[in-house]
Amino acid sequence: DWLDALGTDREAAQTQAYLQELEEDLVTVDELIAFAQSAAGRQVFGPEADNVATHGRALKEAGARFCDCPACQRHSRAYIRHLLKANEMLGMRLAVMHNLYFYNTLMEKIRAALEEERFEQFRAEMIPLLGRRI
Repeated sequence: DWLDALGTDREAAQTQAYLQELEEDLVTVDELIAFAQSAAGRQVFGPEADNVATHGRALKEAGARFCDCPACQRHSRAYIRHLLKANEMLGMRLAVMHNLYFYNTLMEKIRAALEEERFEQFRAEMIPLLGRRI
Protein backbone atom coordinates (compact mmCIF):
# COMPACT_ATOMS: atom_id res chain seq x y z
CA ASP A 1 0.00 0.00 0.00
CA TRP A 2 2.76 2.44 0.92
CA LEU A 3 4.71 1.91 -2.30
CA ASP A 4 1.53 2.29 -4.36
CA ALA A 5 0.81 5.58 -2.58
CA LEU A 6 4.19 7.18 -3.35
CA GLY A 7 3.75 10.30 -5.46
CA THR A 8 -0.01 10.42 -4.90
CA ASP A 9 -2.27 12.38 -2.58
CA ARG A 10 -2.37 9.30 -0.29
CA GLU A 11 1.40 9.32 0.33
CA ALA A 12 1.33 11.23 3.64
CA ALA A 13 -1.46 9.10 5.12
CA GLN A 14 0.14 5.85 3.98
CA THR A 15 3.55 6.94 5.33
CA GLN A 16 1.97 7.68 8.70
CA ALA A 17 0.22 4.29 8.71
CA TYR A 18 3.46 2.54 7.74
CA LEU A 19 5.43 4.24 10.52
CA GLN A 20 2.72 3.32 13.03
CA GLU A 21 2.91 -0.30 11.88
CA LEU A 22 6.69 -0.30 12.28
CA GLU A 23 6.49 1.18 15.76
CA GLU A 24 3.99 -1.45 16.83
CA ASP A 25 6.41 -4.13 15.68
CA LEU A 26 9.36 -2.97 17.82
CA VAL A 27 10.19 -4.98 20.93
CA THR A 28 9.39 -2.92 24.00
CA VAL A 29 11.16 -3.43 27.30
CA ASP A 30 7.91 -4.72 28.82
CA GLU A 31 7.60 -7.29 26.02
CA LEU A 32 11.23 -8.30 26.47
CA ILE A 33 10.65 -8.91 30.17
CA ALA A 34 7.45 -10.88 29.50
CA PHE A 35 9.09 -12.96 26.76
CA ALA A 36 12.14 -13.76 28.88
CA GLN A 37 9.84 -14.99 31.65
CA SER A 38 7.70 -17.13 29.32
CA ALA A 39 8.23 -20.77 28.38
CA ALA A 40 9.27 -19.71 24.86
CA GLY A 41 11.76 -17.22 26.34
CA ARG A 42 13.23 -19.89 28.57
CA GLN A 43 13.62 -22.13 25.52
CA VAL A 44 15.45 -19.38 23.62
CA PHE A 45 17.55 -17.92 26.42
CA GLY A 46 17.97 -21.09 28.48
CA PRO A 47 19.28 -20.59 32.00
CA GLU A 48 20.01 -16.93 31.18
CA ALA A 49 16.32 -16.05 30.78
CA ASP A 50 16.17 -14.58 34.29
CA ASN A 51 19.18 -12.37 33.52
CA VAL A 52 17.54 -11.16 30.31
CA ALA A 53 14.40 -10.26 32.26
CA THR A 54 16.55 -8.51 34.86
CA HIS A 55 18.30 -6.53 32.13
CA GLY A 56 14.88 -5.52 30.81
CA ARG A 57 13.82 -4.32 34.26
CA ALA A 58 17.05 -2.31 34.57
CA LEU A 59 16.38 -0.70 31.17
CA LYS A 60 12.84 0.12 32.25
CA GLU A 61 14.04 1.65 35.53
CA ALA A 62 16.47 3.80 33.49
CA GLY A 63 13.51 5.07 31.46
CA ALA A 64 14.09 3.07 28.28
CA ARG A 65 11.06 2.03 26.28
CA PHE A 66 12.78 -0.41 23.91
CA CYS A 67 15.53 -2.99 24.30
CA ASP A 68 18.84 -1.38 23.37
CA CYS A 69 20.63 -4.44 21.99
CA PRO A 70 21.55 -4.58 18.28
CA ALA A 71 19.30 -7.58 17.62
CA CYS A 72 16.20 -5.85 19.00
CA GLN A 73 17.11 -2.49 17.43
CA ARG A 74 17.60 -3.89 13.91
CA HIS A 75 14.99 -6.66 13.67
CA SER A 76 11.27 -6.58 14.28
CA ARG A 77 9.58 -8.68 16.88
CA ALA A 78 7.53 -10.42 14.18
CA TYR A 79 10.64 -11.31 12.22
CA ILE A 80 12.49 -12.70 15.25
CA ARG A 81 9.38 -14.65 16.28
CA HIS A 82 9.08 -16.09 12.77
CA LEU A 83 12.73 -17.15 12.81
CA LEU A 84 12.38 -18.85 16.18
CA LYS A 85 9.12 -20.59 15.24
CA ALA A 86 10.66 -21.82 11.99
CA ASN A 87 13.73 -23.05 13.88
CA GLU A 88 15.91 -20.86 11.67
CA MET A 89 19.48 -20.55 12.89
CA LEU A 90 19.32 -16.75 12.61
CA GLY A 91 16.65 -16.66 15.34
CA MET A 92 18.96 -18.33 17.82
CA ARG A 93 21.86 -16.18 16.61
CA LEU A 94 19.83 -13.04 17.38
CA ALA A 95 19.02 -14.44 20.82
CA VAL A 96 22.75 -15.03 21.39
CA MET A 97 23.50 -11.48 20.22
CA HIS A 98 20.98 -10.23 22.75
CA ASN A 99 22.59 -12.23 25.56
CA LEU A 100 26.12 -11.20 24.62
CA TYR A 101 25.08 -7.57 24.55
CA PHE A 102 23.66 -7.96 28.05
CA TYR A 103 26.88 -9.49 29.40
CA ASN A 104 29.17 -7.03 27.61
CA THR A 105 27.15 -4.13 28.97
CA LEU A 106 27.28 -5.63 32.45
CA MET A 107 31.07 -6.03 32.21
CA GLU A 108 31.44 -2.39 31.09
CA LYS A 109 29.50 -1.33 34.16
CA ILE A 110 31.62 -3.54 36.41
CA ARG A 111 34.85 -2.12 34.96
CA ALA A 112 33.58 1.43 35.41
CA ALA A 113 32.61 0.70 39.02
CA LEU A 114 36.06 -0.79 39.69
CA GLU A 115 37.85 2.19 38.11
CA GLU A 116 35.72 4.61 40.12
CA GLU A 117 36.32 2.55 43.29
CA ARG A 118 32.62 2.01 43.86
CA PHE A 119 32.35 -1.69 43.08
CA GLU A 120 30.89 -2.64 46.44
CA GLN A 121 28.10 -0.11 45.99
CA PHE A 122 27.54 -1.35 42.42
CA ARG A 123 27.50 -4.95 43.60
CA ALA A 124 24.97 -4.13 46.32
CA GLU A 125 22.72 -2.47 43.72
CA MET A 126 23.06 -5.27 41.16
CA ILE A 127 22.58 -8.34 43.32
CA PRO A 128 18.86 -7.69 43.85
CA LEU A 129 18.46 -6.81 40.15
CA LEU A 130 20.19 -9.90 38.89
CA GLY A 131 18.65 -12.16 41.46
CA ARG A 132 21.96 -13.83 42.20
CA ARG A 133 25.57 -13.02 43.08
CA ILE A 134 27.88 -11.47 40.56
